[in-house]
Amino acid sequence: MTLSAAEFDSVFDRNHFQFHEDKRDRKWSKIAEWLRPKTPLQKPSTDIRRTLSSLKLSESEFISRYEYIITSHFVSEVQPKVINELKSGSSEWSLEALAEHLKELLDCYLHPLQYVNLSGARGEIVRIFNALVKSSVAFNQLTDHIRRFIAACRSKGLQEKLTWVLRELQRVGLKDEIRKSLPEIISVDIQDYVNSRYAEVWDDSVLISLNAWVSGTLLLDIRSLFDIDQEDSEFSTFLTDRLRGTLFQLGTSALVNLRTKELFDIVVRYGSNTRPALEDLKACMKSSAQRANLVSVFQAACARRLLQGGADTADIVSVYISTIKAFNVLEPRGVLLEKVSGPIRRYLKERPDTINVIVSGLLGEGKADDGPLISLHQDLKHTSALKEENLNDLADPEWNPDPVDAPPDFMRGKNDTVDLLVTLFENKDVFVKEFDILFADRLLQETHEVDDIMYLVELLKLRFGERELQNLDVMIRDIVQSRRTDAAVHSSVAKRKLFKFIHAKILSRLYWPTVTERTLKLPHLIMEQLDVYGTAYSKKNNNDRKLKWIANAGSVSLDIEMEDRTLTFKVSPEHAAVIASFQDGKQTLEAVAENVGLSESHVKQLVQFWVSKGVIRQDPSDPTRYTPIELQDEAAKTAVLDEDILVGSGIQSAEERNKEEMKVYWTYIVGMLTNLGALPVDRIHSFLKMFAPSETPYGKSPEELEQFLNSMVDEEKLELNGTNYKLAN
Repeated sequence: MTLSAAEFDSVFDRNHFQFHEDKRDRKWSKIAEWLRPKTPLQKPSTDIRRTLSSLKLSESEFISRYEYIITSHFVSEVQPKVINELKSGSSEWSLEALAEHLKELLDCYLHPLQYVNLSGARGEIVRIFNALVKSSVAFNQLTDHIRRFIAACRSKGLQEKLTWVLRELQRVGLKDEIRKSLPEIISVDIQDYVNSRYAEVWDDSVLISLNAWVSGTLLLDIRSLFDIDQEDSEFSTFLTDRLRGTLFQLGTSALVNLRTKELFDIVVRYGSNTRPALEDLKACMKSSAQRANLVSVFQAACARRLLQGGADTADIVSVYISTIKAFNVLEPRGVLLEKVSGPIRRYLKERPDTINVIVSGLLGEGKADDGPLISLHQDLKHTSALKEENLNDLADPEWNPDPVDAPPDFMRGKNDTVDLLVTLFENKDVFVKEFDILFADRLLQETHEVDDIMYLVELLKLRFGERELQNLDVMIRDIVQSRRTDAAVHSSVAKRKLFKFIHAKILSRLYWPTVTERTLKLPHLIMEQLDVYGTAYSKKNNNDRKLKWIANAGSVSLDIEMEDRTLTFKVSPEHAAVIASFQDGKQTLEAVAENVGLSESHVKQLVQFWVSKGVIRQDPSDPTRYTPIELQDEAAKTAVLDEDILVGSGIQSAEERNKEEMKVYWTYIVGMLTNLGALPVDRIHSFLKMFAPSETPYGKSPEELEQFLNSMVDEEKLELNGTNYKLAN
């Protein structure tokens, strides 16, 4: 084959280039072997130095070839270890080991560059290394490790170690990742601080203290931990202009979380010593999500700790009162209160003694330590100071717009405690009936001055209306008039014919609650005195009126003379009649029952009262026989000391009266359940309203009907299946 001169030159040049490249590759192989990471680090030999000098690589070519070596080593040798270490999370100190390993590796990669006269190589290798590290680290795993490491270092006081590790991680390429994790890490840090510093600190505002800590200690801590200095102008500007406000928002959010968890206890202890905590919560709670979470957490706490069968109704009412007052501080418009109070209101409606507890609270009959119930009485006294219900919003200095989470049908009220309690039930009649019973007890027992009762009645009229409470006016007038009549009767009867201690209360029968009448036989001497009193009364009224005595109603003051002592009691006529039967010595229950005209079971209850007072005792040889205790040392063995003696007026309770009145409709209820099967309360209520005969019109509330149906369940005449009542089998 013959080649032209041009073709020969071309082949020669290619062969010469190939020979040159092979020679360069052999030289680079020597260099590459030296560049590969080793421990310990090695200085280049004379041969390596000579080869480096003769190779004459450009800076970009050297970096490109060294990048391949670093990447291959990192991907095969380093990356699996980094990933596994972060995944396992075997120790809170894993982050420290990672930082040390990556620092040593970067130093290893940078070591050869000090022997290469290439000015830009170091920066490029650092950039390449940082990219490799970033590609190997999952952000969520890193954040979790950082949080655990910070907590571990701080718990052991290892601040220098903490600072070193975070700075090294930033130096090896995780600067952006660490700073991206900053809000989450700091948020946990702030929550821990708030929980440890401000838990149960309710008697003073903590916002100033929180702001001081955020603006001072926390900001300096962040600068130190995350290696932020003035030279880092971009992040330093962000820190100065925005981070302080962001941190305070995180702080207030943490405080909202804490106070939300504590809210039930804050409410239970509501008063001047917890109001600052509520004011702080009000100031910090900004979002609808926070408000929704507060409602959910509070309702769950109520269900778990309050709305239970074993809880006392007075305690539930007390917490509800405190809830009203506390949530009026949190949000005066009442949206939150309406949401959280629903389960409490429904539960209270199911309690048979709720009305009695509320009425007792309104009238100040709670114990001294029943703070919320006592405050309810004070709220009633302040009725005259209440604002008009239709107060113009434009004239209200405390006006606030409705919250964004207010329902479309939300009707703003004044969140008055008394009104919210009274509106638990569909109408006020149930409360009016309870007032009648309670005041009747007070008036008949003379446990309160009439003037005090009149004052309370006037306050109640402002809430319930004049017409609704007209029975109370008649009852008060009866008692006042009875005193005048009693004085006149005593003055019209010759001395010694009427005992001075015989007094009567003359009642207008139609206006007083039903009095439970029993066929009580009073001692003959007392009956004679009542006849004298009745005759004198008739004469004063021109024989147009006669008294019908209710023997078991009223009270009797007794002095019981024993061999070595005299005991004084104020008891019901039934108790007095029973103990009078023992004037002649020991008696059997059967004999006492016949003597006083009461059932033996009822007499046994009355006798037990006198046993508890150390006046009589049961005969050990005959359990049906009782005998007076004449000597005090014997009485001490059986007496119950420091026990209040309660005098019953004979007035039926609301429950007793409701049950008595509802018996009229029992046959209709039986027929209804026989024909239609099991029915809920509202269906039975509707049928009775429609079909009860006109001579006995049905006017009970659903609550009163439910109370009666439950009493029939107790008597095993009905069965309750879920919400439906049916006839018992």
